[in-house]
Amino acid sequence: MTLPAVHYLTRIGPPAQDAARLLRDLPDRRLHHNGGWRAFTEDEDIRRAVAELLAG
Repeated sequence: MTLPAVHYLTRIGPPAQDAARLLRDLPDRRLHHNGGWRAFTEDEDIRRAVAELLAG
């Protein structure tokens, strides 16, 4: 999953709510496995964007 994809779903709005429901239960673990500090910030950015999508 990439951050731009979540942003696009947010822009789609209500029709994307089925996809949003799938993202609601993201595992409580790191989403990136490439390491480095950027992985942590990217994970947090994705989680923030998913929260925005779900708030819809």
